[in-house]
Amino acid sequence: MRVLSIDLDYIMGPSIDKYSEIGWDENPSTRWSNFFHISKTKEHELVFDKKNLLWIYSHYLKALEKCSSVSFAYDHDNILYHIKEYDNIDLVNVDHHHDILYPSIFEDEIIVKNMKWNYQKIKNNSSVNEGEWIGWIRAKDKLNSYTWVTNKNAIDDLGEKQIKYFDSLIRKFKIVTRENYDIVNHDFDHIHVCLSPQYMPKIHWHYFSMFVIAYETKTGNKVNLDQVGNSKFETTVRHLNVTNEILY
Repeated sequence: MRVLSIDLDYIMGPSIDKYSEIGWDENPSTRWSNFFHISKTKEHELVFDKKNLLWIYSHYLKALEKCSSVSFAYDHDNILYHIKEYDNIDLVNVDHHHDILYPSIFEDEIIVKNMKWNYQKIKNNSSVNEGEWIGWIRAKDKLNSYTWVTNKNAIDDLGEKQIKYFDSLIRKFKIVTRENYDIVNHDFDHIHVCLSPQYMPKIHWHYFSMFVIAYETKTGNKVNLDQVGNSKFETTVRHLNVTNEILY
């Protein structure tokens, strides 16, 4: 099964390092209020990459010509509602973040050990979050290949040890930028578009609407935006083992 996943934070490559760890809050409105208060940055200073936007939007339109199975979400782990039943997934993920596994400890000598521990946590307990949903489908042995289309600064942020670990964990793993990769085959079984409002400044949220409108125009289907922000796979599975233990 071929899946195209688009996280719009991909377009924020020029600015994302300025705010990734500042003023964080699970509520995106609070998150940005915190960030601008702490950093004294002006919202218009958080520029996006226009070429990235045009590149992925053009490929999205081509993919829409062949695929009407499309989902929209704010948080990226929502994609699992739509692809968790798939097997042998060939995934193209256009995203500033790799969303495989992130360490909770960033000390170089134990960073891979920490990611391996996180992977076992996913595998044994179905734990998942928006930054590790690809680790989840790998742990369920559903991932056949993974192409990560990202920004150069995102690649630079990854250490050699992390890349080596991902290579060993995922078969047919590829890291590319738009400059050295093109989506030749636009025949996908599912397309997912994610806003990631904690990583996309409010001034740029309207670009999500472009992707929604294109889908609605092409298919005649209506996207219920009231439902887009209400489904997070992380919370669905968080107490799954508890419920199973109590009921069964």
